[in-house]
Amino acid sequence: LNTVTVNNPAGTTFYLLAGTHTVGGASPGEFSQIIPKTGNTYIGAPGAVFSGRDVCRFAVTGQATDVTIKYLEVIDFTCGLNEFVINHDTAARWTIQFCNVHDNMGAGVGVGTDTVIDHCWLHHNQQYGFSSYSPPLVSKANSVTNMTIHHCEISHNGTRSLEYNPDGTPTWAGLSGAGKCWDTNGITITDNWIHHSVHVAVWADTNNVH
Repeated sequence: LNTVTVNNPAGTTFYLLAGTHTVGGASPGEFSQIIPKTGNTYIGAPGAVFSGRDVCRFAVTGQATDVTIKYLEVIDFTCGLNEFVINHDTAARWTIQFCNVHDNMGAGVGVGTDTVIDHCWLHHNQQYGFSSYSPPLVSKANSVTNMTIHHCEISHNGTRSLEYNPDGTPTWAGLSGAGKCWDTNGITITDNWIHHSVHVAVWADTNNVH
């Protein structure tokens, strides 16, 4: 997928047929990933799967704005704790719609300014279904602004061993849940079904206003 991205101009729409799509060719590396160009759109046909093959850390990265990802199943990426599979660098104005993001390590989707996550199923990810991040907040200009999550099911995210010791006592690590908001200015979370994640549901962690 990154090869066809590189070979096409910004603003291209890629239609992915049914089947498994990958990055890294026959020899994927941990840093094989899609780096979209501004305005790119990736749309999956019924049955289209984007797989990290339990090798690649990240699905989609970079600073390009106005990226759209629709109708894709995104699975088996191995990013670390406090990192994000889709929109790893929390670029602005991304739309993630009608996607099934599951069984990845880290958080399924990173949320940047003016990001919309709509009608998605974020489940069984090791850490969170979604998470936001901006550099340490010194003014409202630094924060992630106007993030919207609606009409999603976010469930069964997190890892019990991160939050509880073998004897059942809490670790107080705070590394699991449906989703975490960090340094945000304006969050809208409406009409979602959020259930059965480890530790917390939606966590407004630090420096969240409005």
